[in-house]
Amino acid sequence: MVAGVVLRDGAPQFAGEMPLMRAGLFPITEAKILNTWSVSGMRGTGSNDCAFENAFAPEELTFEWPEPRPAWQGGPFGNIPLLVQLGGGIASVALGVARHAIDALKEVAGAKVPVASRSLLRERPQTQIQIAQAEGLLQAARAYLYQASDEVWRRGEQGATFDLEARAAARLAVVTAVKLAAQAVDIVYDAAGLSSIQTSCPIERCWRDVHAVTQHITASSGRYENVGRILLGLQPGFGVI
Repeated sequence: MVAGVVLRDGAPQFAGEMPLMRAGLFPITEAKILNTWSVSGMRGTGSNDCAFENAFAPEELTFEWPEPRPAWQGGPFGNIPLLVQLGGGIASVALGVARHAIDALKEVAGAKVPVASRSLLRERPQTQIQIAQAEGLLQAARAYLYQASDEVWRRGEQGATFDLEARAAARLAVVTAVKLAAQAVDIVYDAAGLSSIQTSCPIERCWRDVHAVTQHITASSGRYENVGRILLGLQPGFGVI
């Protein structure tokens, strides 16, 4: 699948401030995968760029982007906008990474005797405080995201319109959940000490991965501005809500 700006007579078309875009489905045999995914975190997604030359997609294999209209009308997935669906999926990755980091800290703390200490890391009051803080942040993120996701699903089941307020509510939960998950991992990273920078320690990868997730367009800090504008009765000013 490839998306691009709609051109008419060689000129890009706009809907207000946003360019009109359309996506098309092309045979994978016509794609050239470019090895461009050289990143610090989420390396396993293999999100490389791809290039097509002189490829053609017939009209019936194209659709509006990033708000495609479903080919079916029944069921929640047909009613929930794609960008709203993507946000929850991205945030759930961050929650999983944070869960992994906390579990890894438990193992490290139960085996590591820090330098200049005669007791295990788990015996330190600071470690006990930090793992409780991290767990609390994760549970808060999870509860908020699940609550918002339940509301999204309910609206999808009812066929309700996803107006700006509904989209803002869903987006705020996504961004906040990702931020809280990243904070939880940061606390874990600090609690584990020098072990956190060892590539043999899962916490090292968790730290890289969760901060990669925070940069995704559906969960980045920039979405706070869009949500804030909507809460203040203004237009969002950006297409990803």
